[in-house]
Amino acid sequence: MRRHPRVRLAQPDAPPRSRELHLVDAEAADPRVLTDAAALTAAARRAVAAGGGHVLDEALVSFPNGAVTLVLVLAESHLSITPGPRIGRSPSTSSAAARSTPRASSATSCAPSRCAGRSCEGSIVARDLLSDVAAASGLREGPRGVEEVLRRLAARPASATRELSRLTGIPVPVVAAVCGELRRLGLLTRDRPTRLSETGRALVEELGGPPRAGTDCAACGGRGAVLPADYASLAGRLEAMLAGVPAADRTLDQAHCTVESKLRRVAYLQDAGALSAKSVLLVGDDDQMAVAIALAAEALGTRPPARLVVVDVDPAVVAFSRAAVGRAGLAVEAVQHDLRRPLPAGLLARFDTVFTDPPYTLAGAELFLSRGAAALGPAPGGQAFLCFGARPPDESARLQGAIADMGFAIHGLVRNFSEYLGAGVLAGASHLYHLVAGTRLTPAVAGRYEAALYTGDLRPGRRQ
Repeated sequence: MRRHPRVRLAQPDAPPRSRELHLVDAEAADPRVLTDAAALTAAARRAVAAGGGHVLDEALVSFPNGAVTLVLVLAESHLSITPGPRIGRSPSTSSAAARSTPRASSATSCAPSRCAGRSCEGSIVARDLLSDVAAASGLREGPRGVEEVLRRLAARPASATRELSRLTGIPVPVVAAVCGELRRLGLLTRDRPTRLSETGRALVEELGGPPRAGTDCAACGGRGAVLPADYASLAGRLEAMLAGVPAADRTLDQAHCTVESKLRRVAYLQDAGALSAKSVLLVGDDDQMAVAIALAAEALGTRPPARLVVVDVDPAVVAFSRAAVGRAGLAVEAVQHDLRRPLPAGLLARFDTVFTDPPYTLAGAELFLSRGAAALGPAPGGQAFLCFGARPPDESARLQGAIADMGFAIHGLVRNFSEYLGAGVLAGASHLYHLVAGTRLTPAVAGRYEAALYTGDLRPGRRQ
């Protein structure tokens, strides 16, 4: 018998109290009990009575392999029994026992008279299982996040953890934890890469099935933007120009995007009218976007920016950018500057376009975008481009709220637009926010910034 780590669950309307989630892997002495609904229910009710519990309701789900999943809704909490992938091998029992005042919650359960012991829409069994997995794995997206992992696995069998992270927007370590819990419950096979078991596929069907409509664009893989052939042809030359580029400094949350991503960014900005004959500020540029912009202008004959400025705290980035862009025949102003201080006066309210790929933190995104807002000219319509990775809904809402509060409108959002070398926690991808300035911009950070900024500042010892 294995006892899983205890998990503390928050109770929203009461002072914090200790709760525990117990998950037990066990073998049935007589495997026939797993297909006998009456016997399983009777055994579970006896166990609840022996522990002093009180059953309020029950629900059953029958799977294609004949196994039965049972949930008893208790006055104290609940008891669920879920069979493993092979009948009689490893049913899992889950009991969330609250040490707070017992509360009945029959509103979330499906009355047996409605489903007659069969699966139904909104089944408490499925929702209970998803909730337990989310709690045990620390998934901030909750049960819906677990469901999304399952649906993506059903649509793309044998998916690697990194790919699941990119598709769901959940960090790689959390996806791995979710898959570990699903595997213990028999919903995934023991194979690598990750695959659904027969029981897992049945659960996905109960939840509504995998994505089937096929709305993703076949040409761009659902990204929403393709790399034009003429830009793609520059990949070899750009890679040669970037030979010897300074290594990414993880203490500054640097992670270089791929050559293809650099060229896709330049093509997108060109199509948006944000480059040719415009004044352009790159707020941080360890990706060496200035080099890619210079190469595209020279090789494709597009009109270069009227002014191109790079601001970065890293002296190695500034020196490399100045030399590489100069070799491409384009003038660049490369300024070493710590963005925790306001921009120099000569860079305020002077630009048509700003582009930034900030540190991985919300504080970093807010600060770098604030500096960009201060750099845009006073007329409405200035464009800002922000690269930022996927976040849980509450953090995404905070970011988008900060964007709106500054006076930007979100003109477009392209998911997984940029891919990176090595940024494993974020699945090596970020979204592109295409922002347009309104009549008045108000930077969220106007003066010096003194608080924690980089990932290592906020969570010492962790580098993404």
